Amino acid sequence: MPTYASRRASTEPVTRGTANSSSLQQVLVSHAVRIASQYPPDLQRQYVAAAQTLRQPYWDWTVDPTLPSAVYAVNVTVRAPRGVVEIPNPLSGYRFKRPSVELSFGGFLTTYPQTNRCLAKNILDNIPASNENMLSTAEDLNSAVYDIFARTKTFDDPGWRISSFEFPHSLVHALSVCNGTVSDLNWSAFDPLFMLHHCNVDRLVAMWQVIHYQEAIFNFTASSTGQYVTVAETAITADSPLKPFLDEDMSFHTSNSVATITTFGYTYRRCPIGRCRRRRVPAMSTPT
Repeated sequence: MPTYASRRASTEPVTRGTANSSSLQQVLVSHAVRIASQYPPDLQRQYVAAAQTLRQPYWDWTVDPTLPSAVYAVNVTVRAPRGVVEIPNPLSGYRFKRPSVELSFGGFLTTYPQTNRCLAKNILDNIPASNENMLSTAEDLNSAVYDIFARTKTFDDPGWRISSFEFPHSLVHALSVCNGTVSDLNWSAFDPLFMLHHCNVDRLVAMWQVIHYQEAIFNFTASSTGQYVTVAETAITADSPLKPFLDEDMSFHTSNSVATITTFGYTYRRCPIGRCRRRRVPAMSTPT
């Protein structure tokens, strides 16, 4: 599932990123508040307040392409409700708990009990190999992101076919874990690294929208190539439903309804509130 809106040749244009990020934020904060409420009275207020402002972290691979240490430390020390404890690092990976369901996605990754990054002999996570891969493509990543900000003016711009966030996004998927979990579309979302990466793409799009806030939503009709809930050749516009994401009225979100990330209560540094949005425009066919 893409985490940003894009226009790609022969591909259904969607804007699921904001809705997807919002869903994750809601689940993340709800668990944080639940845990914070278990702290002793002298700490509870402080921890609940912190939990309510917790937001999904992102991995800015334009600044440092190597994997953040937070995603590969085996254990972390935290101050739990009952005192300081050491726990397995939840960002280091995910061990499949329901094999009958989660191992049904196919491919060679079904032979492993957990997510992995740059598989090597007897090693599930080869972090040096991941970092070497990412460092080797750092210049390409930065050039691609610069090119998007410098050249692309609207989502209707033909430049999206050449210069879009799809390229650096896919490059990180492919190289950050070699042939590991994040590189396989069927499995990638199981690795916590997936959301840190996609949150960064969501952030980059939001920053791009600050610059192009008047022309920052796609304004054309395209034919769907077929998705899980969309029949092939369905006409897709900015008002098409973004299933399975529902709004407060239990109606499906659309690209227009998620035109601003601030609707969902979050923003990013250097992304002023009220400016991280797309202009709502009526859907129309692309001139032929």
